[in-house]
Amino acid sequence: LGGYSPSSAADRGFAFDFDRSGVSNHLFMYRPGSGKVWILRFDAEAQSFASVYDAGAIGHGIGAFDFFSADDRAFAFDYEHSGRADYICVYRGGTGLFQIYKHGALDSDEPAPNVWIQVFPTGDESTDIGIGGYDLRSSADHAFAFDWDHSGKLDHIVLYRPGAGKFAVLKNKDGVFSAVFSTASAATVLKGFDLLAEEDKAMAFDYEHIGKPDYILFSRPGSGKLLILGHREKQFFIAHQADSFGIFEGGIGGYDMMSKEDHIFAYDLEGTGRQEYLVLYRPGSGSFCAMKNTRGVFSPVYMEGDPGAGVAGYDLKSPKDRAFPF
Repeated sequence: LGGYSPSSAADRGFAFDFDRSGVSNHLFMYRPGSGKVWILRFDAEAQSFASVYDAGAIGHGIGAFDFFSADDRAFAFDYEHSGRADYICVYRGGTGLFQIYKHGALDSDEPAPNVWIQVFPTGDESTDIGIGGYDLRSSADHAFAFDWDHSGKLDHIVLYRPGAGKFAVLKNKDGVFSAVFSTASAATVLKGFDLLAEEDKAMAFDYEHIGKPDYILFSRPGSGKLLILGHREKQFFIAHQADSFGIFEGGIGGYDMMSKEDHIFAYDLEGTGRQEYLVLYRPGSGSFCAMKNTRGVFSPVYMEGDPGAGVAGYDLKSPKDRAFPF
């Protein structure tokens, strides 16, 4: 893809709004531990990808963030509350390091691929104290962008620590981050999902089909546990649980989530701009499922069981296989 070869099991990627168009139509690919970063665009006429940013054969990351640790992670974020996820958040769990970058000159909206401006933390702030009171001192820490205030904008940040029960939602006001919600004991406020297993995952989801990823889906691959929570003010409520007995087991829509290899992400199956479907898959088995939500009832629109044949000719027979929406 545009000079990038996904030859390492460490490779990761996500869709990114590089040109500030309001559409995440570029790929941000990176290899934690190597310093390698690529940003790719798709040329519809040539039917191929081309690189708009390449950190080079040796690799030097972006800005001052080198991507030299295997624990390094990145995601797109709407820093300006503009409706565009056109900034990059980078962090290194276990060290307290969290940074946010804009590409291009600060006083220009024109993208400049090789120029990365650090907007957080600023020059007079320590670089290793986490963000908004969340210390990022565990290598288990994870973060993602979230629509907390139901605006349709991914302008809040969720941070959580699987295995410890720590969970926080941060807001950004003029570059100053603070918690709008925080707990060190998730089970008491997240309706029984305790975040005490190392396998626990969380993600934003457009449950109501309105273009707002303002629900959070929690899952525990290997156990069948899955819970979708909405919130009003600072109170969470259950939108969907895995069964009617409140024990959160059984997967979702016929997909059992009983393998620790299971992965899940939100997807815009109909091209509406709303990531309102769920895709679940199991690398190494060929199992792949796309799930729709009809008034809280989830059912597959495409299903390959275990063992299965993957999707569209891609067999998903390697445990290293990964997928994400674009």
